[in-house]
Amino acid sequence: STVHDKATVSGSFTTPTGNVDFTFYNNGNCTPTGSPAGTVALVGGVAHPSTTQGPLNAGSYSFKAHYNGDVNYVPLDSACEPLTVTKLDSQVVTQIHDEGEGIVISVPAGSTVHDKATVSGSFTIPTGNVDFIFFTSGNCTTGGSAAGTVALDGSGVAHPSSSQGPLSTGSYSFKAHYNGDVNYNPSDSACEPLEVTQFRSEVQTQVHDPIHTNITGGAVPVGTLVHDLAVVGGAGPVPTGLVAFDLFGDPACQTGPIIPTEILP
Repeated sequence: STVHDKATVSGSFTTPTGNVDFTFYNNGNCTPTGSPAGTVALVGGVAHPSTTQGPLNAGSYSFKAHYNGDVNYVPLDSACEPLTVTKLDSQVVTQIHDEGEGIVISVPAGSTVHDKATVSGSFTIPTGNVDFIFFTSGNCTTGGSAAGTVALDGSGVAHPSSSQGPLSTGSYSFKAHYNGDVNYNPSDSACEPLEVTQFRSEVQTQVHDPIHTNITGGAVPVGTLVHDLAVVGGAGPVPTGLVAFDLFGDPACQTGPIIPTEILP
């Protein structure tokens, strides 16, 4: 805000004339020494306006007026007039980034991510720092852990948070807390969810004879014992888990398994 002062001088005889000296203080009690804020002539007993003060940072200030007197009136000081400049509300907007700095809301398993916060307000560019929190839930309710405290740059951006990952499949979230500065109150960002999705897997198989030799040509003599080998791969880490094997009575696997499913690691 920008402010100025007004002084009204009165007396029991004529309307006072002359002028008023204004003083502005960077505290709320007019001590010890302020700065001149203009000398203004009285018009109808009113001196207005003093020089303008501001834009003001949040804090305590004060004005004082000194009437210099005239032929009928002695000089006189006003009481100290305090002024409080309150902090503004801030806003925090976040974006989750992958390792390539792309903005993401969903990533494949094995990804590593970090967060970015932009703090804004209606006066100066906010300063100070942002605390990041990473959650192992998708709604910022459980599994929270510190993900770094980052100072705002000259444009109000805190980036990057500490990296999180490689992440397994599931729901996660980030939240940012701005700690405020001389002009802005602290504030929280909205919860920012992240989904980590499964990779698409690929399965390759080989039919083996009893000594684990790959059977080529798709034919063996009657009475031969065979078994199957499956190799599961994907773009991420080596897959784990189980594979279900079925033996079918036709080459197109259409008639239904003739031997019940066998599940193996």
